[in-house]
Amino acid sequence: MKSGKDLRSFLNFRAALVSALALAAGGVITTPAKDAWFTQHNIIMQDFERAAYRTLSADGKQAFQELFWAVRTQDARATCRATDVGKYIQDLAGLERK
Repeated sequence: MKSGKDLRSFLNFRAALVSALALAAGGVITTPAKDAWFTQHNIIMQDFERAAYRTLSADGKQAFQELFWAVRTQDARATCRATDVGKYIQDLAGLERK
């Protein structure tokens, strides 16, 4: 039962964090067509994260990017690296550099 309570606390924290970032952005800004970070991470983002990211200013997006993996568990980070999603993100990053 404790793990369920911990999960709820974690999800509430993430929701509050994204909300705070959205409020700090101070305006509605659409996601640029050439936002490489968003393109690389879109597949693993949750709907509320996508919606919040689109509203952020450039500084807000930078803060979001820095916190994106910080709020995920070590297991989630390791799973992403070990799955096709992780390979997909690495492949996209490689294409961006070319």
